[in-house]
Amino acid sequence: MAILHLALCCLWLLLQRTAVAAGSIRVQCGETAILPCPTAAGGLHNYWAIGWYKVANESHETGLIRRHENSTHVYLGTQRKFLMDVQQSLVIPEVQLEDSAVYRCSLWARVGHFNQQADIILQVSGELAAQY
Repeated sequence: MAILHLALCCLWLLLQRTAVAAGSIRVQCGETAILPCPTAAGGLHNYWAIGWYKVANESHETGLIRRHENSTHVYLGTQRKFLMDVQQSLVIPEVQLEDSAVYRCSLWARVGHFNQQADIILQVSGELAAQY
């Protein structure tokens, strides 16, 4: 029984995330938005994967892009272009008003470290000038 209890405690610790308070980025419509992942600032040597999500509410995240070791994958069903730069920032080219939202950066830790996440609020203002 003690071994089961210890195993459950270890599993609970592995699944915990350390959250970082939300930051905010403002860009004009049509610009490229770069959303930094504050939790990745110390490097990724303690993490095996990083992912970016668009947050509709606390119970619903839509996966956008994920990097696992040396490969990057855009989630199926993603309707627009998302990139991740070498600092693990989310790059959104030519933002539109509907891109205004909360975005979540999640890092999955290697054994002995904690998973982390941070929310960034993207605020898009203005309108894209008509192209003739």
